[in-house]
Amino acid sequence: MTLKSALIATILIPAALTLSACGETPEATTENVEVTQEASTYFEDEVHTVREGLYIAGQPSEIDIADFKNKGITHVFNFRTPKEMEDLEFDEQDLLRQSGISYTPIPIGGDDYPYSPGAVKQFTDAMKSSDGEVLLHCGSGYRASVVAVAWLVENEAMPLEEALTHAQGWWPLRLEQVMGTSFTLEMTE
Repeated sequence: MTLKSALIATILIPAALTLSACGETPEATTENVEVTQEASTYFEDEVHTVREGLYIAGQPSEIDIADFKNKGITHVFNFRTPKEMEDLEFDEQDLLRQSGISYTPIPIGGDDYPYSPGAVKQFTDAMKSSDGEVLLHCGSGYRASVVAVAWLVENEAMPLEEALTHAQGWWPLRLEQVMGTSFTLEMTE
């Protein structure tokens, strides 16, 4: 879950403006109104940089999404299943659309949405038309990491060992399923 902090701001609001018919300077009276606004710490606490312009994270909140445009995010890929998204208390796709941010759902998880090379291909095809900063997310960042590592190997020609360093610390990954091949893991001291 995303960490949030409360930010208390005092805003001076003009309570009345009085204009005289003589052209005198308008008078303003103000009163102090305390407003509570939650600030997002998503980018500080949750977001992992894969490479410049490509980020991985867990599920953002409404407050986090409101901050995406300010952080330069132009496209969000969501690897959560439709059932998982139904359980949210807000409509992520609609919030992103309202902010002018592109959204591509690529559900992975469970029997209905297995880890497969098709998910990586769908991501690869969508990435070709993505300009700007891209955020990949799922519930925790695990599925987003799996797809990111497979994409780095297949499309950026990055060696697997190097690509795994971008996996936000998740291991074992389901790379065999999404890349359609088997790997051998050797441990060294």
